[in-house]
Amino acid sequence: MGGNAFNVLLPNASFPRMPPQVYLGLKAKLTPILQALYSIVAIPHEAPEKPDHGDLDVVVCGPCDGLVHEDVRRALKSTCSIPLEGNRTSNFAIPVESLQLGWHAPSKEAYIQVDVRVCANAQDWERAVLFSSYGDTGMMLGLLARSMHLSLGSSGLRLANPVPTSPPTTFYLSYSFPSIFAFLGLSMDRWEQGFQTQREVFDWIASSPYYVAKRLVSSDKDQTGHKKARDARGMYQNFLEFNRSQNASTPSSRSVVTGEAAMDMALVYFGRRQLYDALLHTSSVKKHAKAVFTGRSVEEWTEMKGMPIRLIMEEVRRRLGGTDILPAECAISIDGEADNSISPALLIMTVWEKVLFTMSSGEIRTLTTIVKEEMDKEGKLAFDWRKAKRQKEEQKALQRQNERPAVEND
Repeated sequence: MGGNAFNVLLPNASFPRMPPQVYLGLKAKLTPILQALYSIVAIPHEAPEKPDHGDLDVVVCGPCDGLVHEDVRRALKSTCSIPLEGNRTSNFAIPVESLQLGWHAPSKEAYIQVDVRVCANAQDWERAVLFSSYGDTGMMLGLLARSMHLSLGSSGLRLANPVPTSPPTTFYLSYSFPSIFAFLGLSMDRWEQGFQTQREVFDWIASSPYYVAKRLVSSDKDQTGHKKARDARGMYQNFLEFNRSQNASTPSSRSVVTGEAAMDMALVYFGRRQLYDALLHTSSVKKHAKAVFTGRSVEEWTEMKGMPIRLIMEEVRRRLGGTDILPAECAISIDGEADNSISPALLIMTVWEKVLFTMSSGEIRTLTTIVKEEMDKEGKLAFDWRKAKRQKEEQKALQRQNERPAVEND
């Protein structure tokens, strides 16, 4: 039911569900109005077999120069709205009478809710329209992906769990729905033909080679969040019942791909396996260095404290190759373009970290002990605090002297 967004702002208003003919009239009336305000406008395909409609969802992109929320509100003849700036969804309450749809609503204070989602670019717009078409189909595709240890949303396909880097990294496989459908084994042509019944949608999803009814039912049960919202989605609940009936019927003769194997196949299919492995490897190398070569461990091995520990660790790093940064092992790209969602810093490691990763704790301890003994013998661990303090003061004085001309010129 539309109008939930306006419970507080319009407590006495009603938002009656629209019969199909009223809904179609509303689409025909508002589409050209919004096309005058945005360069791209679309209304996602409705859920098949839907008897009535609670609101109207519109996805737009490319606002006219200088367009503000108030301009949209006036153009739609909305008397109350909930604006959200930027690339987000704004809600508009429009009096039924002002629309002149030839519909006698059941109450005088009857409104229709129109939700306008503004997308950042044409690519986001295309994904948003596709994922929100045919009712709960996007949710059902998301459930299929979840059963494969993946996650599918309006932004694209990604791994269900972040890559355990520091910090953890969300790892997208593709933003292209044609490519995603191709991987899932779902016909894009069939989707474009449209669906007249819910069963047609269910059969289409079940045509995927990764579809396993039992696994989808289990994946839904494993979801702890948004249960109330899922329970309220009639088409989605019908899909769960379809899966239960499929699970109870004669098992399919086709081979079943496990969820783990499906995830591995996705990494290879989208050309992301090398990057995924590189992220894991770099993370392991850096975590190993932080875990086995610490100031505390060097204190225990050398029985020393303070500045000598720092000097010993610096020398160990130098002997292992130094702090030069190694080039990344692979390019960061997705769908043939640069991938800005992955920080290049997550692929950076130094020479000494890489060499250290190949050593056991005993070998690291032995090397550290040898370095300590050699430096101690050469007198390199006898730290002169007075000299260090004097050098620091001299550096500060030199820095102030270098900054003075710039200040005078200003």
